Amino acid sequence: MKIVQLKQKQLSQIEDLEMELWRFESRFNKNFKVNKNSGRHLIKWLKNITKHSKWVCFVAKDNRQIVGFVTGWIYKKQRTLYKHWKVGYGCDLYVRPAFRGKGLGRHLMKKMINWFGQQGARYVEIDIYQKNKKSFTLNHSLGFKDHATRLVLRLK
Repeated sequence: MKIVQLKQKQLSQIEDLEMELWRFESRFNKNFKVNKNSGRHLIKWLKNITKHSKWVCFVAKDNRQIVGFVTGWIYKKQRTLYKHWKVGYGCDLYVRPAFRGKGLGRHLMKKMINWFGQQGARYVEIDIYQKNKKSFTLNHSLGFKDHATRLVLRLK
């Protein structure tokens, strides 16, 4: 298994994996629209982010097939309000089911965390759906601590 950094112009290579992740996360978020165009729209969204931030994507390859990925970016908080204002944000982590349980998610996260540190970030933030227990277990084992809870209220 090989971990490599993907360039912005190569993002379309993870379109099918983004779609798999979107379907998986739709189990936790009933507001997600899942249709044949979702993957294309997700890549368009990611490409837009890459134009406006210091962004990274690492992929896990088994031979030539991409079987997992992680994306994230650096953002800056208001310097006058925060001691540590340069923050890494881990957005998406996904490993295809047949390749899970082999440490790929951990390896991808470590690559991204190290990259954030090299870019000068002092903290890394991630969001996890509360029902995604495996993600909590993985990220707690990497040293992440529970920090805040986002509450959602659906309006009629």
